[in-house]
Amino acid sequence: FLVVAQLAVYVALRSGWSERLNDPALTAAQIVLGVVAVEWGYVICGPARSVTLLPLLLIFTFGAFSLSWRRILWLTVFALTSLIAVAAALHATRPGTGTWSLDNAELRIDLTNVMMILILLPA
Repeated sequence: FLVVAQLAVYVALRSGWSERLNDPALTAAQIVLGVVAVEWGYVICGPARSVTLLPLLLIFTFGAFSLSWRRILWLTVFALTSLIAVAAALHATRPGTGTWSLDNAELRIDLTNVMMILILLPA
């Protein structure tokens, strides 16, 4: 999925098709693809999932100087809400979790990760 999506972005940029858009560098689209890639990694990496969130902060630096603050705000809201949804879905579908109790170590890890990103990403 990500290879095809990045290839589509590349073709749009190299062909000049993206020049007629408000964001000719497709920066916002590339940030969305980056967020999706990070969250996909979060889902599939099991116990090492915390490490997959580090590139999320780097992804947003690419748009910091080329996008408006409103666009960055909406992309940040997208990243935060989708991460919360991914963490909740991951916990809900994880075998053997059963409860939403803080006694569950996996839930504590997911909550800690979400809290970390809730603090760091808007900064």
